[in-house]
Amino acid sequence: LACGSLIKAHQNNVLQISLARQIHKYERRLSELNSPSYLGADYEFNQSFLTVFKNGQSILLTKKEQKLIELLAINKNIPVRHENILDHVWPNVVVGEASIRALVHRLRQKLPGLTIQTVSGVGYILKTS
Repeated sequence: LACGSLIKAHQNNVLQISLARQIHKYERRLSELNSPSYLGADYEFNQSFLTVFKNGQSILLTKKEQKLIELLAINKNIPVRHENILDHVWPNVVVGEASIRALVHRLRQKLPGLTIQTVSGVGYILKTS
C-alpha cells in the first residue's frame, strides 16, 4: 500500500509539473498574441484582433486581407507558398492563383510602404528589414 501511495504521489507530481509547463506555454503565447508585431514601415500587427496599425491608427481590412496579413506576419522574412495561402485564406474552397494575386494587390494598396514581395513560382514574403 505504501508503494502504491508513493507511485500515485509521483504521478500527481509529474502531472502538476506537466500542467505548470503547459500553463507557462499558454501564458507566453497569450502574451505574444497581445503584443503587436512590427511589420516594417511603421506598421504593427495585433494577432489577437487581426488588426494592422500605422502610427497607432487601425487600418480597415477585409476578413481575407486580415487572414493573409496574419499568415505573412507569422512568417515574416520567410516565403509563404501559394498552397499555404489558399489553405489559410480560403479553407475548403477552390480558388485560383488569380484570387491570391488580387488579394495581395489590394493589401499592397491599403498598406503602402509595406514590403510584400512576390517569390516567383513559390508565393509571397513579407520583408521586415
